Amino acid sequence: MEEERRIIETTVEKAVEHYRNRGVSFRILDWAKDVSSNINPQKEPQQEIYKQIGEYEIYLGLMGSRFGSPTSKAGSGTEDEFNDALERLENNRAKRVAFYFKDAEINTSALHGETLENLTKVNNFREKVGRAGGVYIAFEKPEELASNINKMISDYMSEYEASNNDIPQVQEELLIERPNDTAFALNESFLNETLDSLDANITNGYVALRLSDVFVNPDLKRLDSNFEESSEKKIRVNKVSSDVILEVDTSPFKIMLVGEERYGKTTFLKRLYLQLHRKGFVPVMISGKSIRNLSHVKTETLIKQNFIEQYAGGGNALAAYERLDISKKVILIDDFDMAHLSLKWKSNIPKLLEDSFQNIVCTIGKSSYFTYITSPDSDIREATNFSSYEIKEAGHRVRHDLIEKWFKVGAENVSMEEIDYRVEQARTITESILGNKYVASNPIAVLVLLQAIGTNNDTQLKEAGYVRYYKYLIDSHLLRNTSRETA
Repeated sequence: MEEERRIIETTVEKAVEHYRNRGVSFRILDWAKDVSSNINPQKEPQQEIYKQIGEYEIYLGLMGSRFGSPTSKAGSGTEDEFNDALERLENNRAKRVAFYFKDAEINTSALHGETLENLTKVNNFREKVGRAGGVYIAFEKPEELASNINKMISDYMSEYEASNNDIPQVQEELLIERPNDTAFALNESFLNETLDSLDANITNGYVALRLSDVFVNPDLKRLDSNFEESSEKKIRVNKVSSDVILEVDTSPFKIMLVGEERYGKTTFLKRLYLQLHRKGFVPVMISGKSIRNLSHVKTETLIKQNFIEQYAGGGNALAAYERLDISKKVILIDDFDMAHLSLKWKSNIPKLLEDSFQNIVCTIGKSSYFTYITSPDSDIREATNFSSYEIKEAGHRVRHDLIEKWFKVGAENVSMEEIDYRVEQARTITESILGNKYVASNPIAVLVLLQAIGTNNDTQLKEAGYVRYYKYLIDSHLLRNTSRETA
């Protein structure tokens, strides 16, 4: 039954990916892999297996033409496990019990001796499973097994989501008010309307999408600026994982994110905000457009105003924030090059913040960044403690992951086979247009293409060829008029 085991593993792995934005994860517990071989021979082996496996919510039984060896309590270890699973189900320690029997062709000439004995035991056990009320399914082909397991997991998820609140688990954790100065609850409207918003009405045909539904970690390049006495700057580029920033958990840190328009600077800053908040930091995000004066008083007032908008608790929370250790405070400035200041003063924002805060993350447009580091009127070279990273265009990995997420959100009742087919079709179109550099490859362009694929007459679009999609990108109201970055 090795092939069937691999099918189960692959199916569950796909389910993990499919439901990872729903607050649920799946993991296979297999006695052959998860149980230590150092079992005391003087003890009942099956009981030791249960002890090491621990608790679970779903039991999947699998049987072919062999029934197995007996235990002290049942005709085989498999039957013993099934009995244990039923007991857990009755005691609300498990949610689903399912058993899958493989129907294989039988050579009638071999129906004697041990083969006949095993077949008889298997058939008797089938009847027992049916009488016991567990899910009993027979299959012949591997794809039938995968399809049945998908349905069982889908049914489980429907029950799970029906019994839980509408607020996703991650949001629920962030909104909990805790009565101490080191934890701050986010304002619910700020969380939903800013941090988890795409800043545009985008639907995949099932649901209106949120940022958390489709966010994919971008690829980054490390920019090491070597400032010399002359005005010339040498930039050395190193590819790095975005986890370098998203997983930061030690103060102090000072980061500058550089990127082209619509490459995802604002979105990345939003996700970083949530990551930092979960780790016990208290970030405050400020739009560069709101900066008009760099005096200490004006800057402090701006930070307080944004804190009040972003956190629950009003004045009490603000008072707690002011008492907070500086190592827990993080200032996030989005598009500081959009401040209503001269080039000299805009380029000085990172350095001025550095004098007051230990933890700072700024975003800046790519053209502005290279203007600042080459201009003799710029003071950005004074911000020597900042690590600079450039967000790269949406490459093959980012496009692939984004397309998969698009088709999986809200598609709990769609088979994984159908989802895989739709993903493959969409990938072909997006790679033909974005992969060939006809238009800039950024996340918003991928989303616009996916919306075109899903909401327009698919037959017409295919007949017109890829030019129709290209025109849709150019004519798209979303692409032309979205004022803020959304991916």
